[in-house]
Amino acid sequence: MLTHKELDWLKSLQVKKDRDQEQCFLVDNPKVISEHNKSQYFKKLYVTESASLKYQKYWANTDYTIINEIELKKISPSTTPQGAIAVFAFLPAKKFNYTTSAVLLLDGIQDPGNVGTILRTADWFGVKNIFLNSTCADIYNPKTIASSMGSIFNVKFYQNQNLLEVIEDLKKNDYKIIASDSHGQDNTLPTGKLAIIIGSEAHGISAELMTLADQRYQIKGHGQTESLNAAVATGIILYQINSR
Repeated sequence: MLTHKELDWLKSLQVKKDRDQEQCFLVDNPKVISEHNKSQYFKKLYVTESASLKYQKYWANTDYTIINEIELKKISPSTTPQGAIAVFAFLPAKKFNYTTSAVLLLDGIQDPGNVGTILRTADWFGVKNIFLNSTCADIYNPKTIASSMGSIFNVKFYQNQNLLEVIEDLKKNDYKIIASDSHGQDNTLPTGKLAIIIGSEAHGISAELMTLADQRYQIKGHGQTESLNAAVATGIILYQINSR
């Protein structure tokens, strides 16, 4: 059984201001937890009795606290908890060294599921550096964490960035700035180091950022829908980059 204090603390980590204060976040995917429960950021694990047996191989040599199903439902951000939830410390800020061949710039992507899926997609294609401005969803939002499927541990992310300043620095380091634009004219990507701007589906890329783009890249389509989901567009562009 959890104490009231610990239960309240775990529940509080679903709220951004409390996560920021405690510098901790929750992960409730047993497989993801098992892949990272030996990392220096792992703090504590809570498992139901049935999950402790079902996922026994996952928890080998890992200390955990047994909780009941009612407690799990109270602290899990998921509507269908899988029997385990872990606390991790915030990941430390990384330094960007301007040598990687491709980076992502996320402009106002407010849906945490989209942000998490973009992290996962970038991880798949080996794009490890992602800049997010202050209007993007919180990287530690439970929905972001869930949809990233553990990729949050594999990529470098830079939150609350002034993308105008980021682009200025990228240009100084020979990056070509590519804006994903459903009304763009270009259908081919240039060679060299690229910085891809992905805007929100509702508002697109801001006019200020668009003026700094070296190219407005359009993903060619043949249907009637006006635009692509931001995460889907990211996947297509990163595939195109890898296929050059």
